Amino acid sequence: KELEEKDEEIKCQEGKIIILEQHGTSQVRNLLMDLDHMRGNLKEKNLELLSLTQQIQELERERGQVKALHVSLEHLRAVLQDRECECDSQRDQLRLLQQCKEQQEGDVQELHGKVEK
Repeated sequence: KELEEKDEEIKCQEGKIIILEQHGTSQVRNLLMDLDHMRGNLKEKNLELLSLTQQIQELERERGQVKALHVSLEHLRAVLQDRECECDSQRDQLRLLQQCKEQQEGDVQELHGKVEK
């Protein structure tokens, strides 16, 4: 009878061990699935990071181009301002020359008038 009890206890323990092994196997399977899922997410995040890095590089390149364009624009503004000053100066000179011409024409007509008398 004692042997039967021991045998029964051993069978009970074996059943518990089998259940624990099945539970452990199930947990390992779940952990492996979680790991695969995490790897997939990590690959996706790496692709996003690569894309964002490329976007940042493109934006930095564009920012450099914008800075160069601003410098060029400022240079062109300075050149334009110089040219406008030159034009203003030439207009003033033209106006003075026009006044001199009119004065000389008046003087010539006055001299013609005196010569004809």
